[in-house]
Amino acid sequence: MVALITVEPQINSSNGAENISLLEQQDRENVGFANEKSDKSEQQALVARALQGEQEAFNDIVNQYSSLMLRTANMIVGDRDIAEDVVQDALIQVWHHLPELRDTRALRSWLMRIVVNQCISFKRRVARSTAFIRQSLADQETDILAQVADDHKGRMERDWDLAKAIKSLPVKQRTVIVLHYYNGMTLPEMTQTLRTSENTLKKRIQAALSNLRRTLHASDMDDAYAPSSTSKYQSFRNVTDVA
Repeated sequence: MVALITVEPQINSSNGAENISLLEQQDRENVGFANEKSDKSEQQALVARALQGEQEAFNDIVNQYSSLMLRTANMIVGDRDIAEDVVQDALIQVWHHLPELRDTRALRSWLMRIVVNQCISFKRRVARSTAFIRQSLADQETDILAQVADDHKGRMERDWDLAKAIKSLPVKQRTVIVLHYYNGMTLPEMTQTLRTSENTLKKRIQAALSNLRRTLHASDMDDAYAPSSTSKYQSFRNVTDVA
């Protein structure tokens, strides 16, 4: 029988610790490389299953990357609620365009690109909405000023106060108030325009109305917008219209 000969490494006392450290580092790198290859193989298999229409596989992709997508979106848009909407839109895009993913190993970067594009689209929509709202409110203030001279009961002054109060609202609340009450858009129409769920829009309208009530005296609101009034703001009294 041939005896196995074990060769012990010769470690110099001056640099032995350094040599051991290098060996340990190389071992960790080898393990990490092997794990990375394994992860990529699993990822490719996961994408392949999703491409075949397997819902569970797509859900696994969502569970694996949704936190990263949400964190990325939140950092870009600076609002948690908006970031959640952005990620929802992004996941819809992922579902529809997954067959266009040419390199399944690049899934993560592909998902991030979709999230970033959705954030950019959102910011563009906000910019357009803000410009529209400013113009709408400017037009409204002009109309009010034109009628103040003929107002003997202070009605237009109250309308002016309301316009000012609306301008003080956060931009998201201001947007839904202008679209719903000034432009007469329905919730389904607003959903299409703002690409936001009806439930979210309802919450924003309710929050906006609450803020307006705090800004304006309740008694003034009741007097100015009584049922007999023909004011275009009469619908502000009917919170149930959007419930």
